[in-house]
Amino acid sequence: MEEIPTKATSRKRSRPPMAHKTHKRTRRAAVRAPPSPVDIYVKAGGTSTRAYLSRARTLLDLQQQPHIYIHGLGKAIQKAAEIATTLAAQSLGNLVMEVTTGTQQVVDDMDYEDEDLEPEADTRSTSVLTIKISKKKTLGGVLGQLKEAASRNPADDI
Repeated sequence: MEEIPTKATSRKRSRPPMAHKTHKRTRRAAVRAPPSPVDIYVKAGGTSTRAYLSRARTLLDLQQQPHIYIHGLGKAIQKAAEIATTLAAQSLGNLVMEVTTGTQQVVDDMDYEDEDLEPEADTRSTSVLTIKISKKKTLGGVLGQLKEAASRNPADDI
């Protein structure tokens, strides 16, 4: 039996019709859901890793949030992963991480130097990383909840 060679095909992202012309690409901000108090959106530049770590610790420890979400898009994925692993290492095993990855469509505006050409939009895909960090349920925490429930007067619920 003879093996038939197959031709590898690659899918190229379609470009706007005038992409070969000199242009300026302006990246629009990614569309995202309104942030909740437990969301931390990491940027590739600007804010330091230390500030993100401080924010995460504040949410988990001082504000007693049961979980937080760290979001990274594109270049910020590495920084988001670094923040999550640093938090996990500093917590001495008291945190649980759930990682989800995905792809998001983002839009860039193409503005051509030739004034006769209309500006166009170019859609591209970029990677997304979301890390849910939760506190582990400890025996002391569970016992405290049981004691609190046992000390509550059922007549107060009526």
